[in-house]
Amino acid sequence: MRMRSKEEYKTVLLIEDNPSWITLIRCSLPDSIRLDYVVTLQEGIERISAYDVLILDLILPDSQDPLETFLQVFQATRETRLPIIVISAQDDMRIQRKILNYCISGYIDKGKWDRKFFLDLLNEVINEPPIKSHEQQHQSLSYLLNTLPISDIMGLATYFL
Repeated sequence: MRMRSKEEYKTVLLIEDNPSWITLIRCSLPDSIRLDYVVTLQEGIERISAYDVLILDLILPDSQDPLETFLQVFQATRETRLPIIVISAQDDMRIQRKILNYCISGYIDKGKWDRKFFLDLLNEVINEPPIKSHEQQHQSLSYLLNTLPISDIMGLATYFL
């Protein structure tokens, strides 16, 4: 078996405190992805810059407020433009909407875990060209949403948001 060089691996940091989820995610990943994990928000923030992708649980031992957890990580990744995939059992739609407004790379509900969806999302995130900034990503999405035509149910009228 040929050994891979460090450049051939994509690196993922998982910030998750549940051993079952750590194992599930580790077992879901292909050999071409190296997974490291930490169990606290503080440890994760300290290590963020060394990775290609971040997978974040919203409830951690040192951060019980899901929105605050996300915002701290979002602030820490502003300069590195690290893609963020949120995985959470948090079922509060208001919090999910607020987080999605930051144009993260993905949001996975733990209650609806699907390995194929997770791997497809991760593959897409790893292989997409980097975006210059979270602000640019948000501006691009806002532009698209404001220029998409929306038709009424009968298809008789078209509106632009």
